[in-house]
Amino acid sequence: MELKEKVLKNDLEWKIVDKDKANESLKENQENFKKYGFYMANNKTGIKYVHKSKNHSKQGFSWCYKKIINKKRYDFSLIDLRILKEKVLLKDLKWEILDEYLANKSFKENEENIKKFHKN
Repeated sequence: MELKEKVLKNDLEWKIVDKDKANESLKENQENFKKYGFYMANNKTGIKYVHKSKNHSKQGFSWCYKKIINKKRYDFSLIDLRILKEKVLLKDLKWEILDEYLANKSFKENEENIKKFHKN
């Protein structure tokens, strides 16, 4: 569903304040979608193929990497994002940063959770 449709569906006002900026943003989003597809649009970690999945660990979630290559599924789930990255790279899989800000935020969150929930 398009953003405009979502806004109007929720009885909100659809208003474009700066047409040039709106067109620039639309063009950038279209380019990102062509380059990264679904992963850029819905990715909250900033890392392609990586998402957080709720579980019953102390921190309440794990970091997951899911990718299919030639009908072979690669599916890793770990509580430490650093170790997940190492495992992915050891399997010669691609670790691609889609959004530097979100990726840094994810690694910072990871470090805080490791210190908080997994003290040695």
